[in-house]
Amino acid sequence: MKLRIPRIDRQHQLCGGAVVDEDNGQSVGCVGEDGLGCALVLFDRYHGTFATQAECQAFADGVAAVFNDMIGPRKKRRSQSEAA
Repeated sequence: MKLRIPRIDRQHQLCGGAVVDEDNGQSVGCVGEDGLGCALVLFDRYHGTFATQAECQAFADGVAAVFNDMIGPRKKRRSQSEAA
C-alpha cells in the first residue's frame, strides 16, 4: 500500500481532494481545510490536522506502514503453508 496525498499549498488556499492507494487506485480518504490546517482522514478512522504536505505524507506513510505490516505476514504465512 502506497498512499498518494493531493497537493497542499495553504498559502494559495489549495487543500483538498481524495487520498488514493497507488497499488489499486482506490480512494481511501480525503484532505480538506478545517480552519486550523489541512485535515486528513484515512479509512474513515484515522484523523489528523497538518500544516504542510510533508506532515500529511508522513502521517499517511505511517498508517500505510502499519497496514502493510499487518497484512504482509499473513501473505508470507499463507505462501509458506501452500509450499509445504
